[in-house]
Amino acid sequence: MKRKIIIISTISGTLALAIVLFLIFKDKIIGFFFRDKQDKDNINNEQNISKMEQQSGLKFLGTGYHSQKDNNPGNIRPNTPNQIPWIGMIGYKTAGNAGNFLVFDTFKNGVLAAKKNLRAYFNNGIKTIHDIIYKWSPPSDNGGQYMGYVNSVVDWVRKNGFPNATMSTPIGAVGDNFFNEIMAGMIKVETGSEQLAIDSRKYNL
Repeated sequence: MKRKIIIISTISGTLALAIVLFLIFKDKIIGFFFRDKQDKDNINNEQNISKMEQQSGLKFLGTGYHSQKDNNPGNIRPNTPNQIPWIGMIGYKTAGNAGNFLVFDTFKNGVLAAKKNLRAYFNNGIKTIHDIIYKWSPPSDNGGQYMGYVNSVVDWVRKNGFPNATMSTPIGAVGDNFFNEIMAGMIKVETGSEQLAIDSRKYNL
């Protein structure tokens, strides 16, 4: 009986010591087992960045992309391998799982790039609010919720000079008031800022 008590006591003491040692050295122990995966992830990230820089000619500027701070009110993405040479484009940042986005030197250049992108849509027959948003922010980008985006832009243009507009109302001409209000409405959705949407009206093609 005494022998059993001694054995149990020894096991308990050993287990307690193991727990204490694990708590003291847990960071090093976990790091040892997961170091290879972390190293591989870091290598993959570096390779992806290098590939993007080579394909687009853009400089990687880090993580933590923010549409307002990075002067990209349209949330335009890099276009590889044939990157459009937008005026004022200085590189790109990542936004986690959302992917990569361009960074511009000024808000003005970010707005003009967005409007030129919208002009390209118009020239390719994409002229209604519905079709523009479906192309600009497809369901694959927003979990299939693009209709909320469409309705927000329709609501914006109705409140800003076009009370009868619908999602099927086409742009009449590049640079007209309807064109600019669609862009303003999109910027409000993309940035979450009504003031930036209003400010975008200052810069026309």
